[in-house]
Amino acid sequence: MKNPHKYAILAGIIILAWIIFFAIYLYENKKENPFQIEQPKIDLTKIERLVGTSSALSINDVDFKKVLYYSTYDEKNLASEMCVHGQEPIFINSLDYADVDGDEKEEAILSVTSCFTGNAGPDIQGIYRLTSGKVYELKINNDGQGKFSMDNVFAKSRSPGNYTVLNGVLYYSFMLYNEDDPQCCATGGSIKIQYKWTGTEFDIFNVLENLTVDKPIDYKMLPTSDGKNKYPQIINFADKDVMDSVNKVLSDSFKNFGCGPTDDTGEPTLVKDPYWNMEITVDYAKNDIFSVNEHGSYYCNPAAYPTNKASYTMTFDMKTGEQVYFNDLFTNYDADQESIIKTVYGDLIARTEKYIKENPNSEENKCKALNTFEMLSDYYIMHDFRLSSTPKEISVRPGYSHAAESCIEDVVVPIEKLKPFYDETSILDRI
Repeated sequence: MKNPHKYAILAGIIILAWIIFFAIYLYENKKENPFQIEQPKIDLTKIERLVGTSSALSINDVDFKKVLYYSTYDEKNLASEMCVHGQEPIFINSLDYADVDGDEKEEAILSVTSCFTGNAGPDIQGIYRLTSGKVYELKINNDGQGKFSMDNVFAKSRSPGNYTVLNGVLYYSFMLYNEDDPQCCATGGSIKIQYKWTGTEFDIFNVLENLTVDKPIDYKMLPTSDGKNKYPQIINFADKDVMDSVNKVLSDSFKNFGCGPTDDTGEPTLVKDPYWNMEITVDYAKNDIFSVNEHGSYYCNPAAYPTNKASYTMTFDMKTGEQVYFNDLFTNYDADQESIIKTVYGDLIARTEKYIKENPNSEENKCKALNTFEMLSDYYIMHDFRLSSTPKEISVRPGYSHAAESCIEDVVVPIEKLKPFYDETSILDRI
């Protein structure tokens, strides 16, 4: 009689050998995702430039500092020769992800400063795709194809602009300089280039040239759902895609302005006497910046106590349609946070330290002891800024929790003091 265990052992050996073979295959081909659906074969050299390789399975996981280091400093010790005073060989100014070529996969929209550029701003900008472990830069065609005179446009730009994506469409925006303009202050308006993906490259689809400095942004005020307030909607703006995008955010935020009949759980309002004494104002509407503020007091379910010093700002960069937050005002907030906080809140911090020193054991006025540098620079404290009606100033306040609401102080900061921390891509450069 044949031994059944013999065949079981043989089958086990075959299965084990197959597992080992497959594991070796995956290891040797780890730069590729074996589960990725094969795309139609295209000669990538005709539409893309090979930048480097990456073991990442997704563009979101690519280490661009590493990839661009080797493609930028291809000569031995070149980085150590070019980078001085602790300068980073590859400094990422911005890195965003979006599907800009319609393949249902995200690409990386990247802006980088290398040591070759000194203080001139980003010198590596582009759109990058990950294909089978290789990082490619997609081709962008800026010749205008006879429709647009791009030589004259780029000749009036001294500084690099920035790529943005809105509703899947790629844009490039930058400021224009008149002949006598100093480097700090462009007065020639701005340009926004809209691109269209052809399947092999990005071609210029439209050029919006009438985004000029100091040009006011038209808007109208519409009634909220309950008719008790009004909120803004932008009208007659040159870039309809941006206008529609910003208007949707404003409508979603303010159309149903008020406490509402229920809380987020769907339960009836529990506050006995709720009230909503909030007002919406447009603080700034020019220079391709649109800023709206809501302020006042309210008492809505399920809050235990009323809010009496509310102030929330929504500011939009109308070149891109993106909302701008406090951190976005600066070139590298994470690196410069300590200096920025001390510049913005310097007087408040000094008053707080003086009070603590003179009253080391006092429990009488906790507000006067709250605004320390450590508190204001805490990771979880968000800061809200408001564009002032006074030229060249902004007001800033810390976003303390409800318990510390009474301790909030608004501080007014001259924009001149913040100049070391932002560049020409910041909206502060347009105020």
